[in-house]
Amino acid sequence: MSKKAPAPVERSDWLLPGCAVVLLFWATFLLNDVPELRVSSPDGRWPPSLIARLFTVPVPMTGTSDLRWYALPVCLTGGLVLVAIRGRWDGARGGGLRGEPPSGGWLRDAWFEVLAGAVAASGAISATVNGTWSVSAGWLFWFVSGAGWAALVGRIVQGRSISRLVIGAGIVAGTASVLTIVNRIALGEPFMDMPVGATTVTGSLGALWAASCAALLLGRVVVAEARPAIGVRPAAACVLVFALSLGLLMAAARRGAWIGLAAGLMFSAGVIIKSRAGIHRRRLAAIAVGMAAVVVVGALIQQGFISPRLNFARSLGLRAQYWKHIISEMKHGALAGHGPDMFGYAMTDAMALRRAEEPRLTHGRADYDAHNEWLQAAFELGVPGALAYLGLPLAAIILAARRMRRRPADPESLIALSLAAGLVTVVVTESASVNLRHPIMPAWYWTLLGVLAALVRGGGADEEKSATISARLPVGVRGLFAVAAAGIAVVVIRDVRSGLAHEAGRMALSTDRTAAEAKLIQASDRLGARNWIWLRTDLGEFYSDALRDRRATATQEADRGRATNGAKAVETWRQVVARCRAYRDAEYRLAEALFLSGDREGSLASVQAYLEEVNPYDRAGNLLRVHMGGLSPIENVLAIRRALRSSPIDSVLVSYALREFAGPEVEAQWSELVAAAMRDGATPTEMPWQDGLSPETLRLESVRLATQTRIPEAAATAATAARLYDALAAAESPYRRAGVVEADAWYLAARMRFDSRPADYEAAYRMILRAEEAAVLQVAAAPGMSAAELDLDPVRLRNRTPELRQLLRFSALMHLANGAELREAARRANWSLAGNRHSQVQVDLEVSVMAAELVDVFLRLPEGSRPPGTRRLFELAQRARRGPGE
Repeated sequence: MSKKAPAPVERSDWLLPGCAVVLLFWATFLLNDVPELRVSSPDGRWPPSLIARLFTVPVPMTGTSDLRWYALPVCLTGGLVLVAIRGRWDGARGGGLRGEPPSGGWLRDAWFEVLAGAVAASGAISATVNGTWSVSAGWLFWFVSGAGWAALVGRIVQGRSISRLVIGAGIVAGTASVLTIVNRIALGEPFMDMPVGATTVTGSLGALWAASCAALLLGRVVVAEARPAIGVRPAAACVLVFALSLGLLMAAARRGAWIGLAAGLMFSAGVIIKSRAGIHRRRLAAIAVGMAAVVVVGALIQQGFISPRLNFARSLGLRAQYWKHIISEMKHGALAGHGPDMFGYAMTDAMALRRAEEPRLTHGRADYDAHNEWLQAAFELGVPGALAYLGLPLAAIILAARRMRRRPADPESLIALSLAAGLVTVVVTESASVNLRHPIMPAWYWTLLGVLAALVRGGGADEEKSATISARLPVGVRGLFAVAAAGIAVVVIRDVRSGLAHEAGRMALSTDRTAAEAKLIQASDRLGARNWIWLRTDLGEFYSDALRDRRATATQEADRGRATNGAKAVETWRQVVARCRAYRDAEYRLAEALFLSGDREGSLASVQAYLEEVNPYDRAGNLLRVHMGGLSPIENVLAIRRALRSSPIDSVLVSYALREFAGPEVEAQWSELVAAAMRDGATPTEMPWQDGLSPETLRLESVRLATQTRIPEAAATAATAARLYDALAAAESPYRRAGVVEADAWYLAARMRFDSRPADYEAAYRMILRAEEAAVLQVAAAPGMSAAELDLDPVRLRNRTPELRQLLRFSALMHLANGAELREAARRANWSLAGNRHSQVQVDLEVSVMAAELVDVFLRLPEGSRPPGTRRLFELAQRARRGPGE
């Protein structure tokens, strides 16, 4: 098959190690541009970090896209082209393509390829059995790219090339640590994810690098035979990277990363103790105690000051739900699984009702990751595939430990131990994390595996067996490599083009709808579960919007447009619902499209299933059900009440409710519900309540009373509702409502208190501050934005709902009434403005108008009941009466 070279040669080129360093740098740093975010940023640039901006490539893709995903397949393509052009395969003696008899049997030589092939085969079988190729193809492509890269590295990189690769990886690690820490110090915690990635990723990378450096240092210090092999400069570099990695760990504040680091350190110490080497045992004990102290102190600091225990308990509870679901579903897919990358869809549906009931504990709209890579693999691939998948790192770790025990004096054994310690950290961390499902960690993981495969394959019992050879590859093998490289390149190019088309389609939605539709359809073959469903959701929303736009037009052309868009909308939403009915309210969207298309029966069945099985408290779903008719008046009221569990009170909900309250048959049943809610309100801390929706009953009752001009009663009822929400918060109840609901309740209480008794402006002020706290409104000063410290381009508040802008305006009123600093009122007034009204002139005018409103109210009070700052209100009100130009 191949011709042996006349004599062994030493590999001395830099090509593949250089490619590996490029891979690690690319996967760690290079961001793609996201025009949607760039348009929303204050200065039109994205991301808002100078450091991150240096690494942003002008490739406009969507937010779920990441240019770093393409690092592995592109570098694999480069490696395959390199081997095909050179026509020679250099590597350690061990068999395989070189035609040499394996030094430890064929399994010792090909263990990595056998396990990787088993995983790929399991994934392909699972996708075929479950009919999920359209979604699963992305995961399979990324896995084959990563495993192919590791196999290539494991077959070629040897000798000095390993040292070069490790040095290059250390430089990338140190650079990433420094830049992330600097960015964190300069811009604060919100920008911790620049330029590397989210805190979970940076914490895990820090643990990986720290564990690898610690293992190498530990071996050098305590193994007498190894000390001459590792020089002073490499050791000093390890100390530096170790220190920076610990800094990264502290900044990230991830418990899982600390646990992974502890596991890596224990593994290293255990292997060294069992090795056949002269060990300075006192030194080992001192080092071990010191490292344990570092881990314990770091974890305690994080636990006490950075990451509260409550968050840990909630996070662990959510993970337990994922794992419980996986175990319960294993009986349905133990052999073939449920399809690669399909966990997110299945889990999002499984969590839908809990997400509706417990909005504070289950953030986001989808549950893509099980927070345990190995259990998620079992769910998606089946148990055999998952065992092979987990076998890849475990086999490398075991073989590295075996080599260290047998040849502790060999510097390559120390390197193998170091990399194995990092791999242990990854395996342990990924038992409760998500990093291998995102683009940064896979590049480090597969490179680690590849170098370890090279080390354990090349490490024989003597120098002769571990010598490097060069073999000439047959033309057919070179051709296969070239074809594989071309195939990978084609897939990457197509996916990049689809990502560009997706972003272009989204950006064209407001300018050229015809072009937008064409671009979105062009992007329909995007790889990855997230992109697959996001693209179809965008397309479905496009067709639904077009259908709503044409609904009011009564022409023949409009009828044809409704029929076309209706059919497309229904078909697109059916595709999404078939995969994941709970994703971004897909089943409600289907019901809406069916209703607008004239299929009332289909729409009724769909919305009823959505409200019963996905989200009983969805505002839009309940309104559609009420609008479609067929319910009794009290059933309509109860539907509105359910909607209030997840939504502020708005004019549409009020109008629907008041229409039903007008009927006499509703009064008796509603009075019973109000009475039960009042009993719950009298003892808010005694839970569970008689009625789980008592707070919503009281919010709706307060509005009903207000429309009957019974303002004092309405104010008391609204205050009782707010106290019930506070009781849920104080008890840390899993059923605590979303922040926007709590904020709405406190706003109503404050508004009605002030309207009923303006002299209680101080109590209303305290209530509105509580509303701000519940809504998590970031209204802190932004020094330097204007002379009055106003953010005149408030990105985060530009698209605030009318209800939240209303809340902010009333908060500004109460700040004025209570004599707070004028800039505090101006800031809230500014952020309550809609559209393009954010200017100093408009803010000044709005504050003056508010002051005039307060003057009119306070003039009706006895002089002793007026606030001390009434004179200032008179002065501000004069400006409103004169107008902005006077």
